[in-house]
Amino acid sequence: MPKNGMLARGPLVRVPFRRKKSKRQIAYDEEFRSMRPLVLHRDGYVCQANLRSCTIRATVVHHRKLRSQGGKNTLANLVSLCVNCHTEIHTKVAWALEGGWLVH
Repeated sequence: MPKNGMLARGPLVRVPFRRKKSKRQIAYDEEFRSMRPLVLHRDGYVCQANLRSCTIRATVVHHRKLRSQGGKNTLANLVSLCVNCHTEIHTKVAWALEGGWLVH
C-alpha cells in the first residue's frame, strides 16, 4: 500500500457509452439480419456498384435510403456491395446521390 494510504490503480481506460436499444430498434435490427442473406443471395454475392476500386465479392448490404432518413429493410432499398464500393459511396455523398446509390 502506498504511503498516502490510497490503493494503487492502473491507468484509466475509456469505455464507450452504449445506449440501451429500444424495442423498435431491436426489431429493426432483427429484420435487417433476416433480410441481409436474402439480398446477398438475390445479387449472387456480386457487388452491384462495380466502381474502380471494386473487389467484386459483395459482403456488405447497403441501404439506398439511409436508416437515419427513414429507410426501410425492403429488397427495393437494399443492395449488395463490396467494402471498397460501400466506403466510396459514403465518402462521396454528392456523387452517390447523383448516381442513385443514396436517395433522399
